[in-house]
Amino acid sequence: MIVYKTNKDGYLQYCHDKLKSSPEYSSKTDSDLNNTCDDLFRKYFIIIILITGLHFVISSYFAIIVAAYADTFRSHHDDEFSSRYYLTREQNQPYKI
Repeated sequence: MIVYKTNKDGYLQYCHDKLKSSPEYSSKTDSDLNNTCDDLFRKYFIIIILITGLHFVISSYFAIIVAAYADTFRSHHDDEFSSRYYLTREQNQPYKI
């Protein structure tokens, strides 16, 4: 089993460094920067989870549509595929209907 885990500490350090170098956040304390980075991490993590869930729902819906179409196609064309040839008792030869 493969377990994926996020590198939250690495992300927070990267975010902290990036925010510290920007003029808008340069005057903030480390605690404020950590809170800002933590909020950003939560927001983007939730967005990624939502996108993944939406992708799963859309692909499942698409698979259901394709399966329904294939079943409809097969049921409408069963006569053509399965009963095209019959054998006669006399000749034991196939004949086309």
